[in-house]
Amino acid sequence: MLVRRRVVNHLKEKLTSFKCKLVVQYKGKVYYYFDEKLLDQLHAVLNSYLGHFKLANTVKLERTLWQNNVWLNGYFEQPSYENSKLIRKYKIPKQFVNVKQQYNYFRWRFNELEGKQIIVLFQVGKFIEFYHQQDQPIALLLKLKPMSNNKRGVLFGFPLTRLTVMADLLLKNGFACCVIKQRGMVNKIMQREVDNMLTLL
Repeated sequence: MLVRRRVVNHLKEKLTSFKCKLVVQYKGKVYYYFDEKLLDQLHAVLNSYLGHFKLANTVKLERTLWQNNVWLNGYFEQPSYENSKLIRKYKIPKQFVNVKQQYNYFRWRFNELEGKQIIVLFQVGKFIEFYHQQDQPIALLLKLKPMSNNKRGVLFGFPLTRLTVMADLLLKNGFACCVIKQRGMVNKIMQREVDNMLTLL
């Protein structure tokens, strides 16, 4: 059993509409924006169609869908045969409450964009901070000095005011960037979410 061409074309039209709102090219850069309401709508649309596809022989169709819409990988984990669930990368699990847990979650989820390694730029107060030993090459590139021992386990950091300069340096060296911003306290826990991702054209 196959999916009707009309159904596939409707999905393509919807994906094109969402992409125009979420992925923007500007001055030689590609910005991936994270409007949560829009992304939740996209998630619902994709789940609906993927559920419909399961009634037919659509393995090749689904593979082609993701190959032709690589931008979706910036927002979702591609479903697999073992795990058919469409996972939203931008939704941080509620159990990750401290800074280091949140940082490691985003670092795990956002690791590659269009074939480029993603560097997570993680806001803590008025600073961008790094917590993983594997961030040392990035610290060298950005000329960041190691932090002295501290309770949170921060290894490197720089002032938030230098975010644009540092992001541009990372982009010029072949990386992509994922900017995580603070959004305020809820139940005494600092909430963070993806502000945007960017890469060079």
